[in-house]
Amino acid sequence: MQLLIMKSLTKILSALMLVFLMSCSKDGETGPQGPAGIDGNANVLYSDWFLSGTWSGSSGNYNFNKAATAITQTVLDQGVVLAYTKLTADGSNVRPLPATTSGPTFWNFILTVGNINFTSSLNSSPSTNNEYRYIVIPATTALRLQKPVTEMTYNEVCAFYNIPL
Repeated sequence: MQLLIMKSLTKILSALMLVFLMSCSKDGETGPQGPAGIDGNANVLYSDWFLSGTWSGSSGNYNFNKAATAITQTVLDQGVVLAYTKLTADGSNVRPLPATTSGPTFWNFILTVGNINFTSSLNSSPSTNNEYRYIVIPATTALRLQKPVTEMTYNEVCAFYNIPL
């Protein structure tokens, strides 16, 4: 008797499910046009690749300054600044800063209004052929990203903001 009830119940549920699935439609009315979005890279600024020039300092504490008028107090308080390097001893690899290389040597940058100061803990003056680049991302309407921009690779950042490599 229970087996008969279970079979009947299974048939009834299967029939209801089939009716439900058939009543669903993939086509419906098109919704209203949403508001125009902002260009995600409208305010993003970036430098060309540039050479360091002369480094100041001494063993383990070298630095050079680069004027960067795009780095404002508002950017420091609310935006994001990313920096990258291509070290001559590292081929054409692009490294996000801060970075640690063999030795170990620590490469970093310090931001102030209108300036970016690149630093190195190298024991001898770093090569003046090393290349650097920075990207300034001012605070705008919050964007929902798959991962924070500070965790993106250089190529992901450039692709997202349409920055030439």
